[in-house]
Amino acid sequence: MATTIIEIGVDAVQALRDRLAERSDIAPGSSLHAAIDAMLARFGLNVGAWQFRRARKSHCARQLADGTVLVVPFLNIILSRSKDVDALGIDTAKGNWDDRWTLTGKVRSALNHLLAEHGFGAEDISDHAYIFIGEAWDHLVRDALGRALKPAVSALVIDRSSQAGQRVEPKYLFWNSSGLYSVIYENCKDYDHVLPAGQMITDQVNALFVEADRDKACGSLDVAMDFLHLGMKDLDLHGLSRED
Repeated sequence: MATTIIEIGVDAVQALRDRLAERSDIAPGSSLHAAIDAMLARFGLNVGAWQFRRARKSHCARQLADGTVLVVPFLNIILSRSKDVDALGIDTAKGNWDDRWTLTGKVRSALNHLLAEHGFGAEDISDHAYIFIGEAWDHLVRDALGRALKPAVSALVIDRSSQAGQRVEPKYLFWNSSGLYSVIYENCKDYDHVLPAGQMITDQVNALFVEADRDKACGSLDVAMDFLHLGMKDLDLHGLSRED
C-alpha cells in the first residue's frame, strides 16, 4: 500500500496507464505497439499514450453515402500536453470526430499499413477508421492525482486551517477533473475562519501535486481551491458531488 506522496502519485499514474491498456486491443510492449509509437513520432506528435479499438469492440460508427451504418475501429491519440492539442487547432469537445485534423488521412493510412503487416483483417483495416485526438495526458494525470490525493489534501486543509487554535474540518471535499477542489464547510463561521489561509493552502496543495507527479507529466497545470459553505446561495452540492 502506498504510504508516501510520491508512491501515491506513481500508483495513480500506473493505474491510469493500466486502465487505458485494458481498453486497447494492441498490447503495450508488443512489436505493433512499438511500430505505432514510431509512426506517430514520425508525424511529429508528442504522444503521452494511445488506444486502438478493433471494429468488433468499437462503440463508433459512420453512416456511409448509401445510408449504411458501419461500426468502425478507432485510434485515440492522447498528446502529452494540452498546448500540443491547442497547437493542432483541434476542438477537444469533438476530438476530431469530423476528421478536420489535417493529418487524419495520413495517420489512418499509416495505421492501416501497420495493421496489415501484423495480420489484422479487413474489418480493422478501414478507410473509415476514426483518428481521435481529445483530452491530453497532462489533464488525465492531473485528474488521476487529484482523486488519489484527496485524503492527503483533506488532512492538509484540516491541519493548516486549525493552526489558529481552532480545529475546523470541512463538511465535504470534492474534486473536479478541471483541476479544482471544492472545500465546503458546514457554516459561515468555519468558512470565515479558514478563508484567510486559503492562498497558503492552495500553494501547499500544488506543492503536493508537484511531489506526487514524479515524471512531471502535469507540466505547468495548476490546481485551484474553492472554499464554500452550505449557507451559500445557489450552491450546487449535488453537481459538485458527482466529481466529474
